[in-house]
Amino acid sequence: MSSSSSNRIFSNYFLVVISISTVLFFLSSFVFFVLNSNKIVDDFKEKIPVVVFFKDEASKIELSQFEKKLSIDDGIKEFVYTSKDDAAVKFSSEIGENFVEYLGYNPLLNSIDIYFYANKVESSYINDVVKIFEKEDFVYEVSYDAPLIFLINDNCHAIGSKLDGDIGYAVKYADIVCHSYHAVKNFTTGEGGAILTNNSSYSKRAKLLRNHGIESFLTKTNINPKSMLDLGYNYRLPDILC
Repeated sequence: MSSSSSNRIFSNYFLVVISISTVLFFLSSFVFFVLNSNKIVDDFKEKIPVVVFFKDEASKIELSQFEKKLSIDDGIKEFVYTSKDDAAVKFSSEIGENFVEYLGYNPLLNSIDIYFYANKVESSYINDVVKIFEKEDFVYEVSYDAPLIFLINDNCHAIGSKLDGDIGYAVKYADIVCHSYHAVKNFTTGEGGAILTNNSSYSKRAKLLRNHGIESFLTKTNINPKSMLDLGYNYRLPDILC
């Protein structure tokens, strides 16, 4: 066998080994990501704080009782209290100057950052909690990053799938779940789609938009069974496709 043939065989063997190693690396990385995706999402959710700001006149007793309520709430993972003085020190460090000396007073408020368990971080639950906090007389404001909590999940190719044996898992991890019934999907009506949600307000809004903005209702005092409430579209599937 000539040296050139040996070199070609060695080169081809080397390329095959490199190719297989690369494929195995990316495959193992993908499997690792899939297996850990839920944990990644849960960790992210548990780092989204709901911040409660307190009025200056809030007493120590009121704050102490509020913290006790938080400590026995099984939906709350942890909470961190920050005094207005500590907040001022941190903010001054971030902007590089002492704004308190410049203003002559500290405009910041005492606050608590509240972190929830991942299974509780969804719009309807957080909204209900925020409303409860806002009813407290000593609370000045409640703030949180709503767009981070609101989630729309693409579930187009996963109809009929299960997570940990649960076929209804999708709406537990998102406020709105999208289905597509296009011809290339694993379930099809030729065209069209649907959304799934556990939120009654989102459901009502979606039904309104799909039906020309018309809400159907029947009451004893209203003889017209339909009412135009908003602009809408015709998103209803034709009967033949249903």
